Amino acid sequence: MPRLRLGVSDPAAARRWPEELDTALGLAARYGWKVFPVRAGDKRPALKGWQARASDGPTAWAGWWGENGTHRGTLVGVATGPGSGIWVLDADVKNGGPESLAQAEAEAGAELGAALVASSPGGGAHYFYAYPDLETLEGLGADRVKNRVQTVDPGVDVRGLGGLVVCPGQEGRALLGEEHAPGPAPDWVASRYLAARAPDRKQAAGPGAGGERFVLPERIESGAHDTTVFQWAASCRGRSVPLAGALAQAPDVLRRIDRGPHCGHDLPFIEATLHRVYSEYEEGPSRSADDGAAGGEGRQDDGLKAADRLVELALEAYDLGRTPDGDLHVVPKAGGRVTRVLGSEFKAELDAKYYERYRSVAPGAARTDAAAVLGGMALRTEPERAYMRAGRAADGSVHVHGGDEAGWAVRVGPDGWGVLDRSPVLFARSNVTGAFPRPERGGDLADFAALLNVAPGEFDLLVAYMVAAWVPEIAHPVLLLTAEQGAAKTTTSEFVCMAMDPGPAPRRKAPRDDHGFTVSVEGSLVANFDNLSALPDWFSDAVCRASTGEGDVRRKLYGDKSLVVSSYQRVIMMNGIGVGAVRGDLADRMVHLQLRRIPPENRLEIAALKERFERLRPALFGALLDVLAGALRAIRDGEVELPRNPRMIDFARYARAVDVARGTDAYGTYMAMQEGLAAQVMEGDPVVGPLLELAGSSPGGELRASAGEILDLLRLRVEPRERPPNWPKTAAALGGHVARVAPALRQSGWDVEPYRNKRDRGWAIRRSVDGVDGVDGPAQTELPHGGAA
Repeated sequence: MPRLRLGVSDPAAARRWPEELDTALGLAARYGWKVFPVRAGDKRPALKGWQARASDGPTAWAGWWGENGTHRGTLVGVATGPGSGIWVLDADVKNGGPESLAQAEAEAGAELGAALVASSPGGGAHYFYAYPDLETLEGLGADRVKNRVQTVDPGVDVRGLGGLVVCPGQEGRALLGEEHAPGPAPDWVASRYLAARAPDRKQAAGPGAGGERFVLPERIESGAHDTTVFQWAASCRGRSVPLAGALAQAPDVLRRIDRGPHCGHDLPFIEATLHRVYSEYEEGPSRSADDGAAGGEGRQDDGLKAADRLVELALEAYDLGRTPDGDLHVVPKAGGRVTRVLGSEFKAELDAKYYERYRSVAPGAARTDAAAVLGGMALRTEPERAYMRAGRAADGSVHVHGGDEAGWAVRVGPDGWGVLDRSPVLFARSNVTGAFPRPERGGDLADFAALLNVAPGEFDLLVAYMVAAWVPEIAHPVLLLTAEQGAAKTTTSEFVCMAMDPGPAPRRKAPRDDHGFTVSVEGSLVANFDNLSALPDWFSDAVCRASTGEGDVRRKLYGDKSLVVSSYQRVIMMNGIGVGAVRGDLADRMVHLQLRRIPPENRLEIAALKERFERLRPALFGALLDVLAGALRAIRDGEVELPRNPRMIDFARYARAVDVARGTDAYGTYMAMQEGLAAQVMEGDPVVGPLLELAGSSPGGELRASAGEILDLLRLRVEPRERPPNWPKTAAALGGHVARVAPALRQSGWDVEPYRNKRDRGWAIRRSVDGVDGVDGPAQTELPHGGAA
């Protein structure tokens, strides 16, 4: 058997687990079993919340059993049930399991027919079968494969939903015969062991049935600990002994256990067995140890409460998880890996599943209890990032989410792209997430350019901007479209937004504050703000943070003192006739397209334009995916070199990669645009002009002074009536203003650097000489004593 290794794309996960686990983990990998650590001594789970945390992923396996794993030395357990796609018959030698199975085969005149069989250390065997589909279960009058302990035949247990077995290939658990994938159980096996009500056999009556009192032996010998403790707990339950009374007897049970040097049974084990039995089985003499039987329509007589049923329904259909920000969610087991928030919509869906299954309405309190349990189980899972629209897989490929409920995605790598029904990347979806059409090959971007009012050279930069939007974890420039009235600013921005991140709200109005901004951008990858007339300072700051990565911490409403964390990185678009002065820090992150005037005779109806765009969308999606694949290929092959590194260097790198793929010069257009924006910032800033005049007239051509001194000097040059409302009024405001315009000043040939020494701190501003910093030992502009510090 080939040696199993972890994915090489994850260096931390590439460490091998012990060789003795190869067979077990090889089976899990081949058949998609969800496994988890099990203690070697008592076969109890070594992982809290193991039902939710059991994994079929090698990364999780390495975290448990790898070189620095948290559970080295434990065995590999398999979570039976629909998650792993198996159920198991467990024949226990001590209680006559093999003999019972032989008698059952004789009665049926047929064999057990298990394709995969493994021995157990005590001489028994585990028979693995494929988990039945819903139609098969309904034919048996059942809704799931239930865990049963000797309820049909002595010594024969059933491991189904919520059960576990130790994986074959470890410590006396060898495969018996040839290995084959578990297949469906023969009809007679399914009817005998999975039917809703087990056959009424005297020998099948479980411990505690009929109110019988189980007599504990004075000494519980090694090898019989699990069975004896369970029989005693079932007897207590069957005789309606209160749980508190049974717990009070637990120390006496522990005293009777023959505890050898390697025995792992302790008081918590006995108490846990009691809690499990009391939660899973009904009390009273009319019940056996079977875990229940479905009665008539709407009846709930299997000993499970409504909240338990809701939890089971959720675990059948969903995997639980959480994000690094602490958001709890579920992910459907079928279809794409798309998160569903543990909120009102999920509860409504679970209510519907409950009614479909049991033909009754789940009580409100049961929904609350089930949601609390599911939330607690989700908290125990390993955090995983959920991407909005586009994410990066472990192999470095980019995955773009289709956006619909089916959950399909497109994998894009250096060698091309293809559609996946289920991506390994976890995606988030919101009410403003729309669906892409299925991409088509052979599209031509010239068809898209014909719909937009964008100059040809700037269109190439726009393509680079759109493709880079799907690259996660890089800073994205802010796209600003400006033009006179009637230049199709709104339509152009809508088409560009829909091509990158379709949704029901491709245009959004400007928010009023920071909180409104966060709400506007959280639910989608692209946020397109329409028809802006000004860019207030707070809005500029929010846009800058969102483009490079934003984190927001706020108090949870209507709850305790816990905090809510929001972190996101978004692609921001804006348009307007004129947005006023643009601050230097925003201009440094901006792609500014000035749309051309459209002559009246060339204008088209909006409805006709949108119809053409809708027809074009599948081919446009495919064409943009082609460009992204080409850019990734250029980066992989080392064909991307930047003559100069701008502020948004990651975007510039992808723009240059798009140039290599398409034979364009988006990078050159971007760099020229940055220089033009720097000049615009300087022209529109009320402080820059007087500040540069002050620096130019200073001794040695350099201004070297504190922010307070510079502010006082500027006040002498600019009369109060000439100062605009946003004129800095304090030294701190002036210092912040200089810091924001410094990048634009440097691009325009000025050296702007902060300085600090033992005596003071401030700014040194001088004109560059042939791109080289100025003369040594520059003089400092002096102020009369008493100037602001």
